[in-house]
Amino acid sequence: MASERSAIVRPVFKVVVGGMDVTRRLESHLSNMTLIACREDHADQLELEFEDTAGRISMPRKGVSIEVSLGFDTSGMCLQGSYVVDEVEHRGAPDTITVRARSARVSGPLAVRKERSWSGTTVGHIVSVIAGEHGLKPRVSDKLASEPVSQLDQTESDMALLRRLGKHWDAVATVKNGCLVFAPIGEAKTVSGTSLPAITLRRGNGDRHHFQEIDRSAYTGVRARWYDMHGARGHLTLAGKNGHVKILRGDFPTEADAKRAAEAELARVKRGAATFTLDLAIGCPDIFPEMPVKLAGWPEAITAYEWIVAKVTHKLDGNGGYLTSLELENRAGASGHIATNEDDDTNGYNAADNSDISFKQS
Repeated sequence: MASERSAIVRPVFKVVVGGMDVTRRLESHLSNMTLIACREDHADQLELEFEDTAGRISMPRKGVSIEVSLGFDTSGMCLQGSYVVDEVEHRGAPDTITVRARSARVSGPLAVRKERSWSGTTVGHIVSVIAGEHGLKPRVSDKLASEPVSQLDQTESDMALLRRLGKHWDAVATVKNGCLVFAPIGEAKTVSGTSLPAITLRRGNGDRHHFQEIDRSAYTGVRARWYDMHGARGHLTLAGKNGHVKILRGDFPTEADAKRAAEAELARVKRGAATFTLDLAIGCPDIFPEMPVKLAGWPEAITAYEWIVAKVTHKLDGNGGYLTSLELENRAGASGHIATNEDDDTNGYNAADNSDISFKQS
């Protein structure tokens, strides 16, 4: 970790293009490398910039795969991920080649709109089918794989559908290293259930930091409404406590859907209540999204929070400089905010307003 690095070690990298190690060809030409690893919603990104005044570098084809590892000459390297080239630029003078790649082809088949329905199935089955259709390996947490889906109408792309499911179950829905990942947010576990190692960052590890508490934390709970078709009446469910309560719009068709939505929304609110960014003085290739973090050396208002990594940015330049920037957020998961039923909501309820699908599109 960053606290264990020595200032005299030399950062190193490895680049494999289309299965071929091209590191030695590229290392003397590298101007900048930027790697961005996100927890969800956005594909991980890679940008490589090379000086090519001698015309010795071949421009990669769009769609080719690139694997990148980062580390130090004294401690080895960590694989950062596998990416697919989607942009190539050549400009000058001086001649410069810029290659941009992502962990998923966000403009490819995953982004193509589809219309189909899923009935009487599970989250794990949906993720597995979509993964198979796109040549990906499904990685669904055991906790979510067996969650039932009674009826789900798809009118969007597969990636948009997965993110809708992720929002409903407060889960990561993303592509990493050729795998389609669907796992709970904030639990700090791999898909296989293994706990991610916690890291401690001290004031001396960083150059600059920024802490912010946001007023959304004032919400004490989230309320959702569902309609009982057999009893012909509406009901309310609450995640959190009464007080300053956020109310979800519309009605959910089942009690389970309403509870899950309220729990997930409260977890999102709590995670957004506090954020912390930190530029590490020395790059740290073995920090990844979802890792739990303990901060030490800052005021208690900062260190009192339980933190989790939301985004990591690595920057390597041709002069041997290597920096890592972190975005942390308050650690909170839907499992920590169990929703309970309230009194029946019979005042002013109109059954005609009821939504007709199990998961509402935002």
